[in-house]
Amino acid sequence: MLLGVWLLYLSFGLNIAALAPLVPVIESDLGMSHSAMGRVLGAWQFVFILSAIPCGILLDRLGPRWAMLGGALLMAVSAFWRSIATDEISLLFAVAVFGWEDRSYRRGRLRLSVPGSKAGSVGWPWVSMSPVRESEQSSACC
Repeated sequence: MLLGVWLLYLSFGLNIAALAPLVPVIESDLGMSHSAMGRVLGAWQFVFILSAIPCGILLDRLGPRWAMLGGALLMAVSAFWRSIATDEISLLFAVAVFGWEDRSYRRGRLRLSVPGSKAGSVGWPWVSMSPVRESEQSSACC
């Protein structure tokens, strides 16, 4: 399972980094302006923000393994769709699909990587939001 999560994370990193070096080539091939390319590149973050609550609800209903599988499939769809994009709109939607994938994949990975995590218990990607006991607070201070 850990190998699968690692490979999924590697694929995510390759997908996210693949578009930036190709910006000049994509702009010339698709006849896009810099502002149009900026909209395309911003679509991922925009959808990522808007899909937070729906993906959290979906993750709670399906579980982390199914959410990660869905995220992996959406990543493949996004990568394929980007490769066959013919204009700004098709590229915009392909990158937007990646934003939805990113949210479902990350939440699934977090739920699998934090032992005993429950719905709503994970905050940032590297922090489990567990309360600090008073004894831990006093020993950490001074």
